[in-house]
Amino acid sequence: MPAATTTASKTTSMDVPFICSSIRSQRSRFSSCASCCMKASAVSQPNERISSRQDTKVSLQDLRPVRVIGTGAFSTVRLVEHARTGVRYALKSVKKHNGETPPEMKNECAILLENDHPFVLRVVKTFQTANRVAMLTELVTGGDLHAAIRTIPCALTSEQAQFYVASLILAIEAVWDRNIVYRDLKPENVMVGIEIGRAHV
Repeated sequence: MPAATTTASKTTSMDVPFICSSIRSQRSRFSSCASCCMKASAVSQPNERISSRQDTKVSLQDLRPVRVIGTGAFSTVRLVEHARTGVRYALKSVKKHNGETPPEMKNECAILLENDHPFVLRVVKTFQTANRVAMLTELVTGGDLHAAIRTIPCALTSEQAQFYVASLILAIEAVWDRNIVYRDLKPENVMVGIEIGRAHV
C-alpha cells in the first residue's frame, strides 16, 4: 500500500505543472477571445448571426421553434431561430407555480445575467408570460461533456482532460470572483462549444 500511495503522489505532482500550463494557455485564449468579442461588437451589423451577442430588441414573437434539445424535471430547452435574421439560440422555459417564477429559475437567471465570460453561458434576454418564464441564451452546439465523453471511441487523453479542467477552473474562478458558489458541477452541466473548442458552465 505505501508503494501505491507513493506512485499516486508522484503522478499528482507531475500533473500539477502541466495543468497549470493548461490554465495559463486558457487564460491566453480567454484574453484573445475577449479582445475579439470587443472588436466584433464594435463593427458587427444587426443581421450578423452571433447568438452569443446580447440583443435586447429580440422578442418571443421573433423566435421560431426548431426542435426540443433538452428536457429536465421542470424545464424544457428548445432550439429557436430568429425569423428575420436566422440567428439561432437556446430557449429554456419553466412553468410558473401559482403565477410565480420558481426560485431556482429566478436564481439561475440572476446569476447568469451577472456574468460576462467566454466560459460561462451567456444570457441574451429573459421573457415571461402569464404561465411561463423563459431564458434565451447563446446556442452551444457541442452538447454536454457527459454525452461527448461517451460518444468518442476512447478515453480522453491527458491533454484533452487538462484542457477541459483548465476551462472549468477559469469559469469557476470567474463566478467565484462574484461571490457565487457553483454547487452542481458535473459533466452533464458542462456544455461543449465545438465550433470554438471551449467548455461552458
